[in-house]
Amino acid sequence: MGVFPGLPLPLFEKKYLLKLGSLIGRPLQVDFVTLSLKRPSVARLLVEVDVAKRPIKRIWIGDNKAGQW
Repeated sequence: MGVFPGLPLPLFEKKYLLKLGSLIGRPLQVDFVTLSLKRPSVARLLVEVDVAKRPIKRIWIGDNKAGQW
């Protein structure tokens, strides 16, 4: 499960969530509650990951000037 707490609401669109999920592994499904914005504090999606690789703990979302982990 990919979990993105504090994600800005414009990134709750399915296409952006799938792109974020692809940084972790192979995105399979976006959580219905996430897509319906019923829990805007966290975005969740199902991601298939290679367990032989070291898990990714955080992702930088932004550019060189501003963003968040």
